[in-house]
Amino acid sequence: MEPKPSALADLADRLDDADHADPKQFRELVNAAAEVMEAGDRRIAELVEMSRPTVNRWRSGKAVPCPSMRRAVCRILAKDARARGRRERLK
Repeated sequence: MEPKPSALADLADRLDDADHADPKQFRELVNAAAEVMEAGDRRIAELVEMSRPTVNRWRSGKAVPCPSMRRAVCRILAKDARARGRRERLK
């Protein structure tokens, strides 16, 4: 089942509005992205050009990147969510 365009747009907005100084919010957003985008650690790792174990550590809260990396990851995930939402609307 494909994600709904509205859920993808909402996710993209949340990622854009993120407080990049808050590590807990980053973990929550990465987990939300995985859920809404129906993406596992491997897919997210491919999108952000990181390793799957690194993404797994982010999602579990065992590690967190620096604020500038959190900002970059959120931008990449937001861009992908918007692109997927556009594709879903065209179906």
